[in-house]
Amino acid sequence: MRTWTALRTSLILAGWLAAAVAFTHCAGRPLSEDVAADLIFYNGKIITVDSDFSIASALAVKDDKFLTLGPDNEILSWAGASTRTVDLQGKTITPGFIDSHIHAIRASGNTVSLEETRSVAEILEVFREKVRQTPEKTWIGAFPFMSIDQIEEGRLPNRWELDSVSPNHPVFIFYHGHLVATNSLALKEAGITRATSPQKWVIKDPATGEPNGWLLEDLGGRILRFFPRGGLEETAEEIRRMSRELNAVGITGVIQQLGGTTTGRNFRALERLRRAGELTLRWRLNYSLPPATPDDQIQEAIRNLGPPTGYGNEWLRIGGLGELSLDGWWEPMDTAYLREPYEGSYSRQQGKGDLRFSIDRLKTICLAAAENDIQMSVHVAGSAALDEVLNVYDEIDQLYPIASKRWTLEHGGFLPTPRNLEQAKRLGVIVSTQQSISYFVPRALREMLGERRASSLFPNRTWLDGGIMVAGGSDFPGSPLSPLLGMYASVTRKTAIGELGPEEAISRQEALKLYTIYAAHISFEEDLKGSIEPGKLADFVVLSDDLLTVPEENIKDIEVLMTVVGGKIVYER
Repeated sequence: MRTWTALRTSLILAGWLAAAVAFTHCAGRPLSEDVAADLIFYNGKIITVDSDFSIASALAVKDDKFLTLGPDNEILSWAGASTRTVDLQGKTITPGFIDSHIHAIRASGNTVSLEETRSVAEILEVFREKVRQTPEKTWIGAFPFMSIDQIEEGRLPNRWELDSVSPNHPVFIFYHGHLVATNSLALKEAGITRATSPQKWVIKDPATGEPNGWLLEDLGGRILRFFPRGGLEETAEEIRRMSRELNAVGITGVIQQLGGTTTGRNFRALERLRRAGELTLRWRLNYSLPPATPDDQIQEAIRNLGPPTGYGNEWLRIGGLGELSLDGWWEPMDTAYLREPYEGSYSRQQGKGDLRFSIDRLKTICLAAAENDIQMSVHVAGSAALDEVLNVYDEIDQLYPIASKRWTLEHGGFLPTPRNLEQAKRLGVIVSTQQSISYFVPRALREMLGERRASSLFPNRTWLDGGIMVAGGSDFPGSPLSPLLGMYASVTRKTAIGELGPEEAISRQEALKLYTIYAAHISFEEDLKGSIEPGKLADFVVLSDDLLTVPEENIKDIEVLMTVVGGKIVYER
């Protein structure tokens, strides 16, 4: 899976270049252009995130890789006539940020943004305006970053409220991937009634027993199947647009989760852009297994997914099978599978949540993945789901050792038990965490889980102290794209209205590793990216302030001034 040959070649070339420079300098001749750096940044603070977390003041780039780094005068000696030099004026450079869990390629189509809405009335007004511009019977969707906490009523609109502004257009709001709010026409087109199974995923009006338009888990996914998607060019344009947003917050690589039925189209669109030289960040695209795949066809389906994990190049690479959602989510749906009951509930079921499919099915999927060299990435939001997944990983390990396969726990949201920690460490499991999610929903989390459990959410300190590698991500659109917000929340454990579990705070250095070298580790690319070292891909970010010394409260407000991918400036403020 690792590109050892490419790395070895890069290091050999770097050695030859260094020897050539030494000979040229000793001979007193000007630096040859085929040896000179393409790009030099100097007079700054470069946080390398190498094994010593060393600091330099300058770096040089040749072609698409880091050539060398060190003191200003030494690095400036690599300049030739065509070298571009950038005076950092004391600004900070870090490795480019990698989002280890993101849904960056959203469904292209007729959509609205709800990010600025703060009440049900404002949500309805956004849809009302879109309806005026849209032919009747045309679907309208929202795939927003938004939080239940930011909505005055603490809920999404129900079907009748959406009907009031959209009686002749099927509309829906896709919230966190586990809850859909929709109107009567959308329910009708999807064939969802009061008798639809599973009943626990259809939220009903207590007075009439009719579906109120809130659908959980796979029933929400059924609505999405009716939403018209764009073609290959529309998907490519969505990737271009999202890439600009990602580069603007310093992201140079992503692990794209859960492609669903669009996985093939996403890959084709990305490959088209790669061939055209249009990619401005590095993509790792996970496979997904359709939920409707019969149990007796799982092995064949996984065998026929395509190339194994790691196939591709540094721009576009096949990931694993993920995010495979064993359970649901905490707020506000109460579908994450917990060891103890919820204390509050959006759907008022007041249970412990549930699994979306059986443990036997999970075993079959994991076994087939191990047999076909496919990395597993399983969504485990709840504490009981965490127990179940680690037990299954343990069983598979008896047949096919997985310690070197870097299987992941996506979210790993609750405090692990000593047994969880022992299993995860022994099995080489990596936890992918999204701390910024808890920043925006503290009220809902406290209502659903109670103070004790809400405070332990995303227990990064406990995982790291247990010897478990943790990678950072956004779960966008579950939270904003900004890795710096995620680092802030991980370091301070603060939310929009206070703290949640300060005992789980981690250091700034650890937080930076979550979004750089540890995230690279998931994709077996820690020898290619994730730190600033000679021979590695020249992916880095220029920041307005020093992440390691700025007051904690200002971490989230640090600005990305420039993003460089493969030695090319892809964003400049």
